[in-house]
Amino acid sequence: MLEIDDKIAANHPEIPGRELAALSEFGKLFPGNIHFIDESNPVIKWYEAMYGDRLKGFGPWLSSIVLIKKTPYRVSFPIIIGQTPLDLFGFIEGLTEFRKNTLSEDERTAIGMLIAKLFMSLSRIENIDVFLWYGDLIVAITMIMNRHCNFGISKWASLQMTEKMIKYFLKKTHGKYPRSHDINDLFHRSAEHGLELPPQEWIDSVTCSAGARYGEEKVTIDEAVAAHHSAIFLCDHIAKGLGVSKNIELASF
Repeated sequence: MLEIDDKIAANHPEIPGRELAALSEFGKLFPGNIHFIDESNPVIKWYEAMYGDRLKGFGPWLSSIVLIKKTPYRVSFPIIIGQTPLDLFGFIEGLTEFRKNTLSEDERTAIGMLIAKLFMSLSRIENIDVFLWYGDLIVAITMIMNRHCNFGISKWASLQMTEKMIKYFLKKTHGKYPRSHDINDLFHRSAEHGLELPPQEWIDSVTCSAGARYGEEKVTIDEAVAAHHSAIFLCDHIAKGLGVSKNIELASF
């Protein structure tokens, strides 16, 4: 384990999250099926003994947002590999039973289906270079959930996440991409290289001008959340076009 840890530290000196990279390295050396990654896992236990509370510097790895009656709730997804039944409402941070009980059966079903779709989409996207998209994902979430929220910056971040991913597709399939920021045009160019066009409403949802960052283009919380969801679905669509697989299959919710 010390050799694995030293190898990881040489490229990523930060301690939080290092146990996850170690699990990947460990899996290459000792292939096997790991499902829930929790405190019972021997690799996790080794890292907890080695670094203690310093492992806790990062929040959840994969996150999103759902709106419940105009109130945003952060959704934090666990690390799972394989197929397993899950209580998806348990991923919603701060959702009380009282609040949950105010929802109709149809509302619960719609929210559960949305969370499942977001989870499975992110489980595919995470297999593409994290430095490409993760920062924009976090900005989009933070600028909705933060006390000093800015919905325009959130929507802009969702657009940037999508633009970087579609240009990644063009570079992978065509060797280059145009110096254009027209997201609609970029998707149509990608269609010439094998990518099926996604639903136009997803593209329209993330589209905004640079002025959205400065309040020149008004963005509501509904529009910011919709753009965040659309960015995830678009990036999943692109990843699928590149042949990237999901890490999970949800058995039920």
